[in-house]
Amino acid sequence: MYDKETNTLKLVDVDFLEKFRQELFNSSDPQFVEEKLKWFLSFYEPINTSLSYNQLHWRARKCSNKDGFSFVHELLAPPADLVRPGRMNEANDPMLYLSGAANTALSEIEAQPGDFVHMIGISELSNPSLLMVGEIVNAYHGNALFNYSITKDVKKVINDMPPRVMKSFVYMDALASEIFRDKNASISNYLYSRILYKLLKGRYPSLDGIVYPSVAHEGSANIALKPNIFFNKFSIEVCIVVKVVARYSYGFFDMDVIRKATSNDSNGLIVWSV
Repeated sequence: MYDKETNTLKLVDVDFLEKFRQELFNSSDPQFVEEKLKWFLSFYEPINTSLSYNQLHWRARKCSNKDGFSFVHELLAPPADLVRPGRMNEANDPMLYLSGAANTALSEIEAQPGDFVHMIGISELSNPSLLMVGEIVNAYHGNALFNYSITKDVKKVINDMPPRVMKSFVYMDALASEIFRDKNASISNYLYSRILYKLLKGRYPSLDGIVYPSVAHEGSANIALKPNIFFNKFSIEVCIVVKVVARYSYGFFDMDVIRKATSNDSNGLIVWSV
């Protein structure tokens, strides 16, 4: 974390962080994990930005046939009484998860050849306030998931750091990224990611969402939003039903578009053109 009083970064030696990581993941006690992550967040600060992505975000849901769903709300966050603990949400507390690419959305739902999938492409009405977890690691490797300008600036900061400082700075972002993208998180009922999200939300009360690496599609990203943020700052631009023709390694799909929507009415009923 940046200390404004001393104009320096507050960092922890990477050897200590390695031991911290082992202790954290060796425990399944919620109170212990929360105390550990509170300490971690006294040093770690992800990129905090108002971001314009200039591309569509995507959400996908398998459907039983080529007709798709009738109402927009069926493609968004489920009702609270149906919500189980998830990557960043508690039980009965809906969260809307979007993907940065259509193939990523299909990967996240494990779409297979022959599946009918209802997909929506979503754009931003106004720039949401987002935390970008994992983007420091991406900058270190010369990559960017969402914003090349931000990554370029972070890369410059990293390059100017002494080696031990750089390792600590990048390690902390890598650890937070690991927590959010853990493929086996369901085994612990998403204990670590739920607590980390709760603590980040408490620190940044005006936060709209969190960008984090895709769990299912390497090199892409997801966004977690509260449903009210979606309705205030996002808009559905594309609404289609596709049939998956083929699935390939590395998150590639072939698909045929079966139906396209033109709009939806005031009740959210989807109006189809095909």
